[in-house]
This record gives sequence, C-alpha cells and structure tokens, in this order.
Amino acid sequence: MMETARPLIKDQGQSIAQVWATHRASFPCSERTFYRYVDLGFGEMKNLDLVAKCRYKPRRGKRPAERFFVPEGRTYPDFCALDEELRLQVVEIDCVEGVRSDATVLLTMLFKRISFLLVFVLEEHTRACVTGVLDSLESILGEEFARVFPLLLADRGHEFQAPQMLEAGGRTRVYYCDAGRADQKGSIENCHRLVRRIVPKGTSFDGLTRRDAALITSHVNSMPRKSLGGASPMDLARHVLPEGLLEGLGLERIAPDEVTLKPSLLQPH
Repeated sequence: MMETARPLIKDQGQSIAQVWATHRASFPCSERTFYRYVDLGFGEMKNLDLVAKCRYKPRRGKRPAERFFVPEGRTYPDFCALDEELRLQVVEIDCVEGVRSDATVLLTMLFKRISFLLVFVLEEHTRACVTGVLDSLESILGEEFARVFPLLLADRGHEFQAPQMLEAGGRTRVYYCDAGRADQKGSIENCHRLVRRIVPKGTSFDGLTRRDAALITSHVNSMPRKSLGGASPMDLARHVLPEGLLEGLGLERIAPDEVTLKPSLLQPH
C-alpha cells in the first residue's frame, strides 16, 4: 500500500482522498488509519507531504471599497433571486495572479454544477484579454455558446468591469459578487487551491503557454472527487459539454495514477 501511495502523494501531489478513490478496493485500511500511519512516519512519509494537512491563514484587513457601479439587475442579490435551476448553470469566473512584476495572469472559469475548471493564459490583466477569451470560446462553440455559458458570476475586479464587452450580442449575462465577498463564488476559490499546487504563490506566469494551461486544466479536472461520487470533472464534462470545446482547447482525460498536481508537471522532460 505504501509503495503505491507514496509516489502519487509525494511526487505527483495527489491527495489521500484521490488515491483512495482509485485504489480503495486493494488497500487494507481506511483513509483515517492511513493518516495515522503517516503521522507515525511509516512509508517514508510525513504530514507535510499530505495536501489535507495544509491550511491557509485567514486574511486580515478591511474589505475593499466598491470599485465600480454594478449595473442594475446584476448584483449578487439579483443572482440569488434567479430560479435555482438557472443558478446551477452558472460559470464562475476569476483571475489568478503570479508575481507582482508579471504582465501575464491566469483566467479561470468553473462550471459549478460539475466542478469542471477551465484555465487560460492572459497576456495582460485587462478587460480586452478577458473578452478575447470569450470571443475565442464563441468561435469554437458557435450558437452553442449561450447554452454552455448562460450566466457568469464575477468579482468586481477591473478586468470584469465591462459587462457590455463580455455579453456582446447577448451571448451571456454577467452578475457580480458583493465587494470583498470572495466566498460568494467559493467554488472557484477552492479550485484555485488545486491550481496553486502546480503554480505555487511566488511563481512567475510570464513564461506560461497555452499548452501549459491545457496541461493544468487536464490534470486538475482528471482528479476524482468525493463530491462527484468518485468520478472526475473530466468524466462528467465529456458527457455534458460539447466535444468540440474539449478538443478545441486541447484537453484530455488523464488516468488517475498519472494525475500530477506539482510544479514538476510544467517542467520539461
């Protein structure tokens, strides 16, 4: 059991839950017992190797003031007033930044219902670049774009402050979280933790390519999830999303034991 689990956890950054989702039938103990074994130093592992042992310090300081006027009917309360079935179709959208000197950032988009995350490299942290990604997706999907991306939920970052550009031609509808309330789109914030295993804070994004974004997307989405009954977001996406979207973005399913959530994923081999 240790020989199987150790490289997946230490070298590839997988969580114990992920390892158990794949190997549960062949392991002679429970996840809880395995945690105790590691705590005792068995298998040449220690608690620092375990993703679930990591914790984030709470942020301190005052909430930022509102930076722009949210258009009428696009506030978070307006979003919450929508029919539940419609809210479940929302795609949460956000940006992940590298080091302060970077021009490049990562744009992330999460299909909340199936926990499927898209990652794109933006050459600049601007509204034009965000709009360019939506334009590119629309060129791949055509008329299906409005069905796949009916609603977007964003924070009030400057890169999202042009709803008329994002919604061009009525292709989608954008709603905005309250100022300083990242928890209102907590699902995508949680997915960022998986992305950060591959590109930790302090990593420069300026050298990242579209191929790197496709690799990150493929590996993060191929991780089995307890919340999905042991399936991976990629498994569900292949049934729910248009096949042309996955192919157009160069995404592929990674075998569970090949999933790597460590910086080594992006290093040349």
